[in-house]
Amino acid sequence: MTVICYSSRRDLKDKPDIMKRIEQCEGSSKRTVVLSIFVFLICCCFVPSKSFQAVNTSNVSEPPVNPFKIHVQNIKTLKSMFKTQSDRTWTILKSSTHHIITSEEPDRPAVIMMVLPNKESEPMALCLARHFSHDITKILDCQTATAASYPAINGAEYVEYENGDQKIKLDNSIQNLIKYHRSIIINHLEKFHSETVMYFHGLCDTTEAMYKQIAVVFLLEPPYAIKNEAELALYLEKLWSDIDHIRIKPLLSRIANNVIFLNEDKSFEHC
Repeated sequence: MTVICYSSRRDLKDKPDIMKRIEQCEGSSKRTVVLSIFVFLICCCFVPSKSFQAVNTSNVSEPPVNPFKIHVQNIKTLKSMFKTQSDRTWTILKSSTHHIITSEEPDRPAVIMMVLPNKESEPMALCLARHFSHDITKILDCQTATAASYPAINGAEYVEYENGDQKIKLDNSIQNLIKYHRSIIINHLEKFHSETVMYFHGLCDTTEAMYKQIAVVFLLEPPYAIKNEAELALYLEKLWSDIDHIRIKPLLSRIANNVIFLNEDKSFEHC
C-alpha cells in the first residue's frame, strides 16, 4: 500500500478534490462542537442539579396539623379509658367544643354539664373532666401539668362563705385558672349559693362572656339519679328556688345546654 504524505495545505493546492473534502470535514466538526456546547448550556439551565434538588426538598414545609383531628383522637383515647360511658358522652364532648378549637375568635365558650349517677362516681367523673380539660388546654396552646393533677374548683369548699364572699372567692379562683388553662372544672355545682350560681350566667353567656375560647365543665352530684333533661330542670329549679322564674330559665339555658348523664363505672380505681 502506498502512503502519500502532505507537508502542508499548500501541497494540496493542485488537488482540488482532496481540499474540498477537508474543508467539508472541518465545517462539519465546527458545527458539531457548537451544537454540543448549545445542548450543554440548555441542560444547565433547565435540569437542576442534585444538590439543588436536595436543598429544595428539605425546605418544603409539612402541612399544618388540624387541631380538631387531634381533639377527635383524644376523645377516642378517653372512650377507651372510660368504657361504661355512652356514645352520647363522646358526641357531646366533640360537638360542644368544636367552635372553640376551629375558630380563632369563637363567639361563646363551650359549656358542658356532667350529671353524676351517685356520689361514689365522683372520682371517676372528676378524672374524666380532668383528662378532657387537660387535652383542651394543650390543643389551645397552653402548657399544663399532668391530667391527674389538673386543677378543679370544688363547690364543697365554698359552703362556709356568705353569698358575697363566696362570689368574690369564686371569681378570684377562675381568674387565676384562666391565666394558665383553657378549661375550667366546677365540681359540686349543687353546693353553691343561688346568687353565686348567677355568676355562671355571665361566665357562660352566649354573647357577653368575657372569655370565649374556653370550656367550662360542671359536675353536678344530685341526691338521687337523674336520667333526662326534664328531671334535671325540675331538680335545679327546686335547688335554686329563691332565684325568680325570669332569671332561672336563662341561667339553665346557658349552664345546662350540653348535658351528659354519666354511667356508673364500678371498675374505676384511680385517675
